[in-house]
Amino acid sequence: MRTLCLSILVFAACEAPPRPRTAATPSVRLDADAGTAPPVDAPITPVDARADASPPPDALMPDPGAATRAGNPLDLEWTLVRAGDHLHLQYTVHNASAISVSLLDHLLVNGERHDAFDRVVVRNGARPGVVEFVRGFAQLENVGRGIAMTYDPAMRRLEPGATVTGAADIPLPLTAWHNFGWAVELKGTPQTATLLIGYVTDWDSWASVSLDDGTTVTVPQPGYLPRQQFVRSVPLAIP
Repeated sequence: MRTLCLSILVFAACEAPPRPRTAATPSVRLDADAGTAPPVDAPITPVDARADASPPPDALMPDPGAATRAGNPLDLEWTLVRAGDHLHLQYTVHNASAISVSLLDHLLVNGERHDAFDRVVVRNGARPGVVEFVRGFAQLENVGRGIAMTYDPAMRRLEPGATVTGAADIPLPLTAWHNFGWAVELKGTPQTATLLIGYVTDWDSWASVSLDDGTTVTVPQPGYLPRQQFVRSVPLAIP
């Protein structure tokens, strides 16, 4: 009995005392641009999301909803009616600003030699049942399908205070359509539609293109896509 008690006392005396607890040391990320470490609780910003990141190249990538930027200089009104075997849309664009705007609302097809001034790109909206009608350079929804060539839209100048009109006929039943690429099938039953029209305000590099019918149009030179903006209409029910 005495031997057992002595063993227990020796074990307890030899046991190392517990180490005092210390607060966990937070990890610190070194900001390579500034050369200093940001505050510990600062959010980590991806490199390609920083304000000084280079603009994206003219790559075929989906534009996220083609959202209209703040300070849009244009006012857009439109109507959409059923006319026999097609939908007919009409629109009016007014330049409410003090600057000149280049409206990119004339589509070209087939090697940039034929006009499609009576058509609009038809593509999926933000959710099934919502459709977007687009005039301008419309990015492809499906970048996995190869294409031979892209066609830049033709331009018409809209001076301060000026107003222009346009129209398009969309075949029924309503299906997806693109002026130079393979269009992704519409999702759900089309119920509402929004019209988007592209434009640029600060681009001065243009070229003339002669169409097969003898007319000449003006198209932007490569590099304009990061500057293209869209004026977006209010949604309308598809009749």
